[in-house]
Amino acid sequence: MHQYRDPNRADAQSCARALAIRLSNRAWDLIEREERTFAETDEMIDAAHAARELWAIATGARSNVERLRAHHAVSCAHYRAGHREAALHAARQADVEERALSRGVTQFDHVMTMVAMHLAALLNFGAPSNEVLMDMVDRLGREERELLSRILPWPKERFAIENGHRVLSL
Repeated sequence: MHQYRDPNRADAQSCARALAIRLSNRAWDLIEREERTFAETDEMIDAAHAARELWAIATGARSNVERLRAHHAVSCAHYRAGHREAALHAARQADVEERALSRGVTQFDHVMTMVAMHLAALLNFGAPSNEVLMDMVDRLGREERELLSRILPWPKERFAIENGHRVLSL
């Protein structure tokens, strides 16, 4: 039996990848802002959701590292919008996705899954314990901690680490 292969599939995947990258970047730009208009909040959520779906087309798979990262964006976008159930649902999807992946998941990806769960828990259940997450954040590089300082609702000095020791500003 001959299996038909769409000659335009590679083009569709290439376009989907380009759009996924652009929409993911836009979603994160809006997520990291301190303030957004109502229209920007809607755009942030729409961009995160669209990027997540486009990664499935771009990779030809429903489960992959890019989609895991898109779950993080969706969860963080809903956290910023104050959408409790949607933030928790996307965080749980990220957790399931991460557990299903056997390779390609970085330490930062794991921390981002923890961040998504932490932020969703803040909205849904109040202030969760964050000692484990704080320890994981401390092990990340400076650029990764800087990024997290724009996402997590912790004091900025919480992210200052030099030579493996927290730097406290007075």
